[in-house]
Amino acid sequence: MWGSQTLLDAVYAAGYEVAHSGPYHGAIVEDALRMGFNPLTALDDVFFNVVPPGVLILGGLAWDQLDDSTADWFYMQRRALAAGGGPDAHTTIDAFKRWWFEEAFRGVMPHTQLRQELQDRFEERVFQWAPALYEFLEGEPSLVLERWVIDRGVVRALRFEYVGVRS
Repeated sequence: MWGSQTLLDAVYAAGYEVAHSGPYHGAIVEDALRMGFNPLTALDDVFFNVVPPGVLILGGLAWDQLDDSTADWFYMQRRALAAGGGPDAHTTIDAFKRWWFEEAFRGVMPHTQLRQELQDRFEERVFQWAPALYEFLEGEPSLVLERWVIDRGVVRALRFEYVGVRS
């Protein structure tokens, strides 16, 4: 798990150089499922510019996997922070869910579709789940709590981390 460090920061910290024109031996796509970004275009670009057996490292937020339990926990964390002087939170859980599914991620590809597209282009080597909601809360202090509730099965981990190889 990359934790709170971005993957690109980890690559630089490990002493690797990053090229900005192909052909490539590997590629990194962070935050693959977000508004204003077309992950299919990025995957096509990587697929056609990565020399086999090139590596793709990809991460994103599986926004479509927010279930009721995870939504309830996240909503209550946001309400608690708002009560303590933090940013305003939605007034009801239904308002929060409506915002999450209909506004924050409107038009964003579901992670299930992205996984299929990855399977069609790359050979999966690693897929793992990691905490994500702490980034919308108080950062590092919330990461510890989120890991704790994930480990106990209270909420789902929503960040995914993928490594695949082009054969």
